Amino acid sequence: MWSKMQSEAGQPLEGIVRRKELERTAGKGKFFWGIGTPLGSALTRMVATMDKPEVLFSVMRTAPRRVDYAPDGVLLWTSYMDVSGRCRPLPAHALVTSRATTLGGDKRRHYALVCHSDRPLRLEKLGSLNASHLWNAGSAMTRVGSSQVTAVVEHAALYSDDMPGRGPFYEINMRAQLSSPFLARLTNPVLLPADLYAELQRASSSIDNPSDWQSTVSSVYERVKLHSGPWRDPSLFD
Repeated sequence: MWSKMQSEAGQPLEGIVRRKELERTAGKGKFFWGIGTPLGSALTRMVATMDKPEVLFSVMRTAPRRVDYAPDGVLLWTSYMDVSGRCRPLPAHALVTSRATTLGGDKRRHYALVCHSDRPLRLEKLGSLNASHLWNAGSAMTRVGSSQVTAVVEHAALYSDDMPGRGPFYEINMRAQLSSPFLARLTNPVLLPADLYAELQRASSSIDNPSDWQSTVSSVYERVKLHSGPWRDPSLFD
């Protein structure tokens, strides 16, 4: 699997990676990486045929959009649907945010890759990918488009007159294994008050101890409850 990274929900990429490293450490290697793509049956087939499915992360080649680095609002996603259809709270160490709106209105869908890494998360140079060799997994085998952010891919160096195989090339900047349940459909979003989100960003840039991070996440969840009342019903987003 391949996922491109950039600033999101008003937080620079470096801050997101640092926050996910705190989450990974507090979660004994497990962290939730938010994405906007459902991925569908391609992911199911991949995890069924691979012992250790992996996700490679690359920094986007384009600058972040204003809607990502300065969104009108930020959602905190507080729970997810498990494979049996039950709504479960996110783990106590995990925190996933997204922008609150899309071009079509209020944001109604968000997902998270459930990942595990024994190595610290940081932006590195871990090799490169030739994007012209990456195809969307499945019977259609369509090329990975430049606008795709996250995709289940197969590698095939197939050349033709209109695809000479010269790239574009992307650095691999981070990598992790996928961990059960692999992909979480997130639910119960709550709009984060601006002052609380600013406080959260300051905390994620200054905290070094994973237990302090877990305490911070617990405090955020409790304070959001006080701000917004009961969690929003996930059926509103079906």
